[in-house]
Amino acid sequence: MNIDKKLKQWLDSELIDFATAERIRHFEQHNSRPLFLYAISGIGALSLCLGFISLVAANWHNISPTTKLVLDILVGCGLSGYLLNTRKTAPKWVTELLIALLCGWTLASIALIGQIYQLSGDGKSAITMWTILVTPLLLQGRSTLSGVILLGALSMTYGAWAEYSDSKHMVAIIPGLTLGILGLSIYQPLAKKRPEIAAVFSFATVLSILGAATIIPNSFYAKYSGKDLNYIIEALLLSLPGLLWVWSLLKAKANSLQLALFASVLCTFVPILIPHGRGLDLFAILFFLGYWSLVAKASFDMGHITLFRLATFAVAARLIIMYFELVGTLLNTGLLFLSGGLLILLVTRFWYTKQQSIIGDLRSSALIKEVTPTQVEQEEKDTEQDTAEQGASNK
Repeated sequence: MNIDKKLKQWLDSELIDFATAERIRHFEQHNSRPLFLYAISGIGALSLCLGFISLVAANWHNISPTTKLVLDILVGCGLSGYLLNTRKTAPKWVTELLIALLCGWTLASIALIGQIYQLSGDGKSAITMWTILVTPLLLQGRSTLSGVILLGALSMTYGAWAEYSDSKHMVAIIPGLTLGILGLSIYQPLAKKRPEIAAVFSFATVLSILGAATIIPNSFYAKYSGKDLNYIIEALLLSLPGLLWVWSLLKAKANSLQLALFASVLCTFVPILIPHGRGLDLFAILFFLGYWSLVAKASFDMGHITLFRLATFAVAARLIIMYFELVGTLLNTGLLFLSGGLLILLVTRFWYTKQQSIIGDLRSSALIKEVTPTQVEQEEKDTEQDTAEQGASNK
């Protein structure tokens, strides 16, 4: 957003005065993210890494093992020393870039040592060792990048061992593990210390839960035998501790949020706990509409506008799809498209205007909540001051 252009529009419309505009401009200038600088720095760092890798690869066979190890150690010491000396004075983006580079250097060093000494390890062991080594470093990060790398490292490690063991028990742990990670990411003592990393894990787990609760009810559309019923029950039982913990963290929140949490578990397990011999299309539709309606209510109560828009859009889109499913065989192609297009326009118009009105009310109520305590405090101070002045004049 062009802040100067917006401020000029607000000044011309007499929404704010010149002093307020200057304060807004000063705040935005000191809190804006240098995205262009981030991008250029990232491209430069990537170019350096690619250049170094290409140079080493071109002369790989001509470099002795000792030289390779010495160069690798020098690079690691240089990155670590620079990070230690500048972590308190350097900009945040420099520190986070160094952390990312050190993670890449660690993985490259593991591969280099394995190649030089012809170690008989495998990929899963290397990824596990790398994750163990870089986790303490990434936990010192203060950016989304550190959270993404940490989440990727843990996911790759789990995936590698799950593929190696070829056990469905590893898959059965995933729902409970997801709920446990969600609990960690919203646990306030941890979330306050590492808010950026907690936000990444919270986003990933919420996205996984929403995806599972949306996709799995589609099993109602087809024949389902329930051959893995034992593993499904195991997954449900393993999910209960995480579910209870997350519920205990959210019990002070809106009731709709707790209801949406239990609905997520319900939509994830009920469709695959009930074997059925034919399609139950109506159940699939009801699960979808009911679940996303609950998500919309919970997001509205919590003030999450983006999720509220997504949830209401999902409900509106599903209603349109349901129309095509129900009347598609009853109307000819031309009439179907005409009526369907008209329905899409009407639903879209209704959805857009209604959700804009609701979001406007939501923002207004949030603004009132923020302004009211200040106004009350100011009125109390004015009353006390008037009382004191009146008492002084009486004396």
